[in-house]
Amino acid sequence: MITLKDFMETVDYQITEGSNYCWDCFGPNAFAIDYWDGSHTGKSLSLTFDTKTQVVYQMEAYDYAQELAYRWINPDFAKLHNDEAAFRKVKQDQAWDNVDYFDFENKEDMLTTSKRVFHEKDNV
Repeated sequence: MITLKDFMETVDYQITEGSNYCWDCFGPNAFAIDYWDGSHTGKSLSLTFDTKTQVVYQMEAYDYAQELAYRWINPDFAKLHNDEAAFRKVKQDQAWDNVDYFDFENKEDMLTTSKRVFHEKDNV
């Protein structure tokens, strides 16, 4: 599973934002931490985790310049997430507008892709 340490190392310990997770599927202690480079043509990465247990629920990486969105959802919680998306009538695969998530099943692929997105210099 992806850990907080994995995420922090991916973004070189640069956290720019954080907020309570607004859906109910991950429980009352779900919190998201984010890195955003401040550019709408840049990049951002996000991790949602439990503030009490430190369990990671999901990780996302966005490359806005290339209109690419990547996501890993903890398989132990994927059904809960998908059920809530259906309940909310949200397209669970859609990141924004006409951009769909590319979902990873294993953490290594997500972390490798996230590091590439974070360190890529051509996102501006």
